[in-house]
Parts: sequence; structure tokens; C-alpha cells
Amino acid sequence: MNDTHGHLEGDRILVEFARKVKASLRASDQLTRFGGDEFMAILPDADLEQARLVANRFQEAGRESQPIAWSVSIGISAWLDPDDSLDALLTRADKALYKSKALGRNQTQSI
Repeated sequence: MNDTHGHLEGDRILVEFARKVKASLRASDQLTRFGGDEFMAILPDADLEQARLVANRFQEAGRESQPIAWSVSIGISAWLDPDDSLDALLTRADKALYKSKALGRNQTQSI
């Protein structure tokens, strides 16, 4: 976006993304910027299928955005068991995100 439409438009889209995504989350969910143009949605008590439904809403919001549509590549992961760790969860989500990007972007992958 920045290279094509300029940094001001890129910043506007980041703000719009955050606003639209937050509006589609439950009160118990959290959205945080993870770095650059990467965000993390924390969905307590959501399994992978529920997370995929949320991801679909994020992607629909981008397709409907005006005047410039945007896309979102998403990696999802779920807490596996009591011995799982936050680091392991984030590593799986990050690997899934890179898989989404490698497979052509604007999609959701899970690991």
C-alpha cells in the first residue's frame, strides 16, 4: 500500500483495519499490533474452526473496504493442552502466517 498509494494512505488503512476488526470481535477478544503491519487477535475459548470464522470476517472487511480494498494474510493456532506454552503457540501462528503469505497471500492457514 505504501509504495502504491503513499504512507498516509497506508496508515489510514491500518487504522481502518484495526477499527473494522475490533468491531467484529467479542468483548472478551483482544486485538494488538504485533509489529509493522502485523496484528494479533487473541480469542479466548475459541477453537481453530471458530478462529477461522473470525478470520473470514477480517478478510470480508478488507474486500468491502472503500475506496481501496485491502487483503489480509492470517495464521491461526490454538492452545493444544495444559503443557503448551505461549511461545509455542505464537511460533505456530507465525509459521501459519508465513505459510499464508507463501501460498499467495489473502488467505488463512493454521498449524
